Amino acid sequence: MKRLIFLLISGITALPILAQLNGDGYYRIQSTSSYGRYLTISNNKVDETNKNEITGGKEGNVYGLKTITDPVSDPSSIIYISKENSATSNNAYNIQAQGINPLGFLKSNGAELKIYPDGNSYFIYGSKGSITLFLVDNNGSDGYIKVARRNAYPQNQNWNVKPVDGTAEYLGIAPDPNIKVGDKYYTTIYASFPFQLGEGMKAYYVGEGKFDNGTPYAELKEINGKVPAATPVIIECSSLDPADNKVTLLSGSEAPAAISGNKLAGVYFCYVKMFPNTDMENPSANYQEIKNVVDYDSKKMRVLGLVNGKLGLVDATDDALVVTQIVTKDRKTVLGQGRYIPANKAYFPIDESFAEATANGILLLDKQGIDDLSKLITDDNATFEKNEEGGNTVSIIGDDNVSGHYKIPEKVTGNDGNEYDVTGIASEAFKDNENLTSITIPGSVNSIGDGAFSGCENLKEITVYADEPIALGSNGASVFEGVNLETCTLYVPEASIDKYKADEIWGQFKNILAITAGINDIRLDEETNDVYNLQGQKVLRQTSNIEQLPKGVYIINGKKIIKK
Repeated sequence: MKRLIFLLISGITALPILAQLNGDGYYRIQSTSSYGRYLTISNNKVDETNKNEITGGKEGNVYGLKTITDPVSDPSSIIYISKENSATSNNAYNIQAQGINPLGFLKSNGAELKIYPDGNSYFIYGSKGSITLFLVDNNGSDGYIKVARRNAYPQNQNWNVKPVDGTAEYLGIAPDPNIKVGDKYYTTIYASFPFQLGEGMKAYYVGEGKFDNGTPYAELKEINGKVPAATPVIIECSSLDPADNKVTLLSGSEAPAAISGNKLAGVYFCYVKMFPNTDMENPSANYQEIKNVVDYDSKKMRVLGLVNGKLGLVDATDDALVVTQIVTKDRKTVLGQGRYIPANKAYFPIDESFAEATANGILLLDKQGIDDLSKLITDDNATFEKNEEGGNTVSIIGDDNVSGHYKIPEKVTGNDGNEYDVTGIASEAFKDNENLTSITIPGSVNSIGDGAFSGCENLKEITVYADEPIALGSNGASVFEGVNLETCTLYVPEASIDKYKADEIWGQFKNILAITAGINDIRLDEETNDVYNLQGQKVLRQTSNIEQLPKGVYIINGKKIIKK
């Protein structure tokens, strides 16, 4: 980690010091001006022209530094100051922040950055021979730092150096109010320093793996209490208030070791030079050299969000990014829109070939979630779950894309390549599916759970191939709650009609008829004869389209077929 070099001049006055530099530790540096803003490390790029002017004794902006009003949740405001062994001074200090040294050019040009007490505050200035330039909080609302001659900005040149003690000064996590699961809120953070979580908080990193069929997934892995330095993580909080989500900053032997296998990437900076009082970025050549952003690419990145109400990785909306308009120097010609990952946030890189498949998001799963998902099998229409009793059997549990007529398959192929018999319909599997008009249940199904078809108000036909009435859930009446049993026709094997009519629940269907093969289930191929009407006249050849036939009864392969 690069370091900023500060020189502490001895001789602190006897006056009470409101802000103290008390040895090695984490600090915030606050302007004593009417702005009262805090210094942040906002960039690790410095315009070369400006750097030459500063080291040559000319005033100018320092684009690696900036001041902000509210530092509570901003990692860039946390600065670690430690004593340095210096050949030229006994009071030299290192400053580490955001993993960089934006004023490193001072030392490389023979200058020193010094901190000197001035009554209740400090001067911070660079010194080289007879040249001395003071750090000042620039006039105006933009918060950019300048270096200037002493007294050029007397009201803005003094600073308080305040220890981050966890009480008066602390770092609190501000979760995203839009990312809530249950009673927990979430956000991401990427900080250069290690920290320990407060009460009611958890931190996670993200691993990745693949199911047996090659489908990738993202695994949520909890970090035990302490987050290592320079580790992008997901934070879970019970409160939206940063004051309730304080973390303790760690150093030295307190810091945990780095973790391996974390697939999250982090961004320290999102530095875009803006025109005053506008949302337009100035892309002039000079500013382009110090611009420091990570462009969001929907083909290569996902960010934290919700997937069907659960924690996941999603294609970012503008609300989750820093968005600017890019204009030419004349401020008239718009070149496009910039969309950037915010500073001190994390994102999930994806392979570009996986972009389309993850357009609707990637679920973040803990170990139990992955185990549960490995039990699922999805075809083009519905989702199935492997039955707990073992064996190669599954139950249909969801109707992802089911509409119109749906024929439940007798068998499905799992992620492991094995074939499974469909033996059950889970509770609420088709609940409230108003697009379902008819359904065929194969003879392999031997159980239907509570509420499986409740709310299917447009269901008009149910065809069941089981010879014995299929066992219904403990609350059998709920299975068809909301289905109009007066108008919905139940088709069953002809020899089983009386059994279904005698059943307490199945017998409530007003119309229970014998199954006759539906012509919609027939596909003409080389093994299928032509289609005849009941008078023995050929009405359709093998190569013709069955769909063109009018409703009626036909003969195919010697069997009576109904076109409904």
